[in-house]
This record gives sequence, C-alpha cells and structure tokens, in this order.
Amino acid sequence: MTFLRSLAEKVCLVLALPVLVWCLGVLHFLLFREEIFLTLIAGALFFLLYFAGWFRFRAAVMLILAEVGIALFFRCITPVQRFARTKWQTPWARRPAAGFPGKGKILFRDVRDFRYRTENDYTVRYLDMTVDPDRLRSVDLALSHWDGLEAVAHTMLGFNFSDGKRLVLSMETRLPEGRGQDAVAGLFKQYEIIPVLGTPEDVLDLRVRYRGEDLYLYRTCVTPEQGRLLLMCIARRINGGRAFYNTLTRNCSTSLAPLAEVAGGEPFRDIRVLVNGFSDRMLYELGYLKHREGESFDSLRNRSYIPGKSRGR
Repeated sequence: MTFLRSLAEKVCLVLALPVLVWCLGVLHFLLFREEIFLTLIAGALFFLLYFAGWFRFRAAVMLILAEVGIALFFRCITPVQRFARTKWQTPWARRPAAGFPGKGKILFRDVRDFRYRTENDYTVRYLDMTVDPDRLRSVDLALSHWDGLEAVAHTMLGFNFSDGKRLVLSMETRLPEGRGQDAVAGLFKQYEIIPVLGTPEDVLDLRVRYRGEDLYLYRTCVTPEQGRLLLMCIARRINGGRAFYNTLTRNCSTSLAPLAEVAGGEPFRDIRVLVNGFSDRMLYELGYLKHREGESFDSLRNRSYIPGKSRGR
C-alpha cells in the first residue's frame, strides 16, 4: 500500500509540473503585473521543492485542484470580454463583413485598400466589393517569408474573377495599440485573430514592396465550382463570432486549413500545417497546386517566386 501511495504521489508530480508552467503563464498574462508574477513564481518554486522532497499526497491534490481552477477560468474568457475596451492598431481597426444583395452575389464590406508610401506611412482606404461567385476563375495560394526564415511563413488566399476583380484573404493577428506580437503571449489569449480582406495592391504589395518579404504565389487546383463554395464559406465565417489567436492552434495557416474540406480536399493531418513555411511542399505533394507535367516542386517554387524589393534584393 505504501508503494502504491508513493507511486501515486510521483505520478501526480510528473503530471502537475508541466501544467503548472502553463498555469503560471495564464496568471502572468491575464491577471498579475510582473512584480506580483515573480512573487508567485518564487512561491511556486518553494512549494515544489517542499513537495518534491517529501512527496506529500495532499499537497499534490491541492496543486491539481488549483490548476483545474485556473484552466476553467482560462476557458471561460471570451474575446468580447477580453477586448471590450481595446483600441486596435490602424491596419486591424475594422473587421470586414459580408452581405448577400441577391442574384447569388456577395457584398464584402470594409475591404482594405491602403495606399502605402512606406510600411508605416499610408493612406487609410476601405472599399465595398461586390463579387459574383459565378465569375470566379481561379484561386491562388500565397506564402510570404521574412528575415530569411524558411520554416515560418504567412499564408494567404487570392481570388481572381473574370471581370478583373481580385480579392485576398489573410488571417492575421489583431494587435492592440502600443503592442507588438509575441509568440509566447500568443498562447495565452492576448490577441484576436481577424480575417483581413484586401486588394492585392494592399495585402501583397505591403509584404513584397515595403517589408521586403519573399513571396511565393501559386495557382491552386481549386475548380470554379469549388471556389464558389469556398467564397460562400468565407462569407459565413466572416460574419461569425470573434476568436482568439493562438500561436500553435489558430494562426494564419491553421485557420485556413479547414477550408480545404470545402474545396474538395481532406483535412490536413501533416505537421507542416504547423511549420507552415513548408506547407507549399505539402500541398504540392497532395496535388493542390497546379504545375507543368512532370515538373518538380523545386522548379514550381522557383517559378512562383516574387522577391522582396524594398531591401535591395
């Protein structure tokens, strides 16, 4: 009996420690200022040293109950509560919306069309764009890399219509004023994820011409019929509820992955959805990207490359 009790204590410790690290993150980012957080860490370390030395079963149970309480608190936080008084940075100040004026058409409101002089100097412009899904001819996939990073990219979808209209969908981190993006903070409900609908002259040119990012633009194998379903799905989702950004589980790539099902594909179960800089190779292997007969992925990638221009490349 003593052996089983000792084993149970050790199992509780092993399970509780990683959860405790996450709970400390919740307390730090959502409840306490830095100096209070440091005090909590010191208290937690003292508790763990005492617990690890004596393997007190009751202490383990108390720790687990506290962690359950923090997890429930975290789960109950909604974007509406969290950002009720938040003032957003200008590029993400307005959320797009979709309407249905009739005859099968979709009216996208607040389509971003900023005019840039530099990355941070621009004229704010929004427009309403009415598109006819029956005129959709092709769907593009864009991957944008920055700072020479190969494993990380930003993913976007482009829609091309026979009447010359072009629309880009980019799932982005909605940043409050005065704050930058932080990968660790992104695990703890610090940001909202926002669908940005924009013109290529805004969304794509911003990254290529003014940020100097390296863009790869691929034509997908999505048929016009699948594209129409995809547009309707996007319109409904844009009018849906708000959601938190999460660095791992709800980012620019994972938020677009479910749309593959609408376009006639299978759900992605490949790790490259998370390491999204390699997602273009994954999509090529799955048959989602158009390419010449017998063309290798490396050849397609080189042909689809749009180099960054603002840094003298």
